[in-house]
Amino acid sequence: MKKIFFFAVVASVALAGCTRNESVKFETPDTPISFTAISSPITKTVYGELPAAYSTSESFVAFAGWADPTYTSTVTEFFPAAGIECQYDATLYCWKPTTVYYWPKTGSLTFEAYSPAVASTYATHSWAAGIGFNDFVVPSTIATQYDLMYSDRVFDKTRAGYTVTDTGHSNAYDDEDDSGDYKYNGVNLMFNHILSSIRFLVKTKADYSTNATFTLTGLTINNAFEKGDFTEGVTTAAPEVSFAKTPGWSGQEDERNYTIVTAGSQAIVYNGGTALPLTNDPDIILLPQALAHSPNDVTVTVNYTIAQNGGAALAQTATIVLKNLKDTSANTVNEWELGKRYTYTIVFGLEEIYFDPAVSNWTDVTMADYEIPYI
Repeated sequence: MKKIFFFAVVASVALAGCTRNESVKFETPDTPISFTAISSPITKTVYGELPAAYSTSESFVAFAGWADPTYTSTVTEFFPAAGIECQYDATLYCWKPTTVYYWPKTGSLTFEAYSPAVASTYATHSWAAGIGFNDFVVPSTIATQYDLMYSDRVFDKTRAGYTVTDTGHSNAYDDEDDSGDYKYNGVNLMFNHILSSIRFLVKTKADYSTNATFTLTGLTINNAFEKGDFTEGVTTAAPEVSFAKTPGWSGQEDERNYTIVTAGSQAIVYNGGTALPLTNDPDIILLPQALAHSPNDVTVTVNYTIAQNGGAALAQTATIVLKNLKDTSANTVNEWELGKRYTYTIVFGLEEIYFDPAVSNWTDVTMADYEIPYI
């Protein structure tokens, strides 16, 4: 009696980042390198707007390579080869390396980074190949997943040309009785999502409130690969004018079920046809992958109950195969791609019970004649 319809909406999202590196108060020959990310990711938030503010509680790992003034394709590691973690400094309004580094006197620096820093277990890096993640495993619990990202490469930066903004707030770095402290400008870092974001909305097809109550009791993504390898795929590591890359995932394996809604429950209400988010509206961040794969295709299991006219709530289950579903532009979506958010709307509908009565014919039985005997 009940129908469920799925529609997928695909939105591409990206993040931007910026770093800052110079102090106007201390015009010394040695200027410490620091970062002020104005647009970037947070561990659990998947951004849908541009630009998106990088959380001050988040940290990233940065790489820096030094090149001589002629800038060939060869760079010398300036930060440690494994990169260095950069954390927010609330006094300087910037992110800076956990160990102080100063701008070199000659030559220039090329920067790139990945976020968050907790992904260091999987990370690889070289200037020839770029940033990679080997055998990366998506956390099995939604609450512990994070938005894995890498930045575009920023070429040929020097100390010159960066400014500092007087914020109008005094701090310990003031060396005179002026009015302000300083906010660093500097190297821009544009971060790119490399996982896929999945989101669910729910609604009812019509207003059933006078007769029926829908309650969502469980939602699970089944058979999604949890492990894979990412490579930035740098094909030309030379200066910016010829730099090229083909980022992508390979070797996806190890199917896992991801529980989105557990023992809790959510009433599914009619809101004029508008779909509503799940109660906890989780950001689900999964591995990019084809939706049809071996041994099992990716599916979604929906558990819910329907109670009608004061009667018992009857448990229901629907399993939906995600491959071959279409987005709102009628494009078939058969894979989750890196950097894209997929919104699936689950529509709960009912079919009213009707009767079409009929009456069966009598079965004729003709009895033999009965003769009444004489008395």
